[in-house]
Amino acid sequence: MIKILVTTAAVIIVSVQTGFAAQISVMPSLQMVSKGDNFTVNISIDPEGSEVFGAQYELQFDNSLLSVTSQAKGPFFGGDASVLKNELNNTMGWVKYGETRTKQPAVSNQGILATITFTAIESGTCSLNLSEVKLSDPNAQPISDVSVNNGTCEIEAIQEQTPAPTPTPAPTHISNSGSEGSGNGGASVTPTPTPTPTPSPARTQTPGLTPEPTATPAKTPVTTLSPDSAITSIVTSSPTPVSTPAASEEERKLPGFEAMATLITLLMLYTVFKFKIRKGGDGDE
Repeated sequence: MIKILVTTAAVIIVSVQTGFAAQISVMPSLQMVSKGDNFTVNISIDPEGSEVFGAQYELQFDNSLLSVTSQAKGPFFGGDASVLKNELNNTMGWVKYGETRTKQPAVSNQGILATITFTAIESGTCSLNLSEVKLSDPNAQPISDVSVNNGTCEIEAIQEQTPAPTPTPAPTHISNSGSEGSGNGGASVTPTPTPTPTPSPARTQTPGLTPEPTATPAKTPVTTLSPDSAITSIVTSSPTPVSTPAASEEERKLPGFEAMATLITLLMLYTVFKFKIRKGGDGDE
C-alpha cells in the first residue's frame, strides 16, 4: 500500500511539472502591417514557475518580405545582466540573441527578453520562427521543458486611393409661388430673367427709278446686190428725189445754174450706187 501511494505521488508531481513548462514566444503572434511600414515584435519569456538565469534564441524570417533593422535588449533580466550575442543577417534572413544574469537571483516572472524592429519590403505572409532556443537555471543547467510559440506577419499591399467623385449639384427647382419657397425651408430662389431679344429694325427700301426697257433695234436685212443688178436697179428705178435748198429767183436766173444742179444730182446718185456696191461686196465676204 505504501509503495502504491509513493508511485502515485511521483506521477502527480511529474504531471504538474510538465503542465507548467517555461514558454518563449513571438509577441504578437499575428501582426497586420502594410508594405513600407516599420514595426516591432517582442520575444517574451514566461518561466511558468521555473527560475531562468540565462536565455538564447535564433529567429528566422523571409528576407524577400522583411528586412531587420535593429534588435534591442528587453527588461526581462533587468540591469544586472550581460548581452552575450546580438547579430542581424538580412542576407540569410535571421537574427540571433543571447543574454544572462550576472548575479543572483534568477528570474521567475514573465517579461520581454528582446525587441526586434522590421521593415516590410513586400506584400505577403511571413513566418517568424524561433529555433536554437535555450533557457538555463541558476546552476547554468538547461531547462529541458520549454515551449516555443512562433509568430506570423501579414503584409498588405498599399492600395491606391481613388479620388472621390465630384458631386454634381442638384438642379434648383424654381417655384411659381415667387420668393416664398416653402419646399426649400423658406429659402427663396430668384429666377434669372430670360433676356428679351431686341428686334432688328426693318430695312426701308428706298424707291429707285425703274429703268425703262431699252428697245433692241431691229436688224435691217441687208440685200446683197451684184454690180449688174445694182446698175439695172439704178437705171430702172426712179431716183430718190433729193431735196435741195430752194433757190432764189436771182440764183435761178444765173447762167449754168440748172447744169450745176444736174451735176450735183448725178454725183449723189453715183455716191449711192457706189455705197450699195460696197455693201454688196461686204455681204459676199
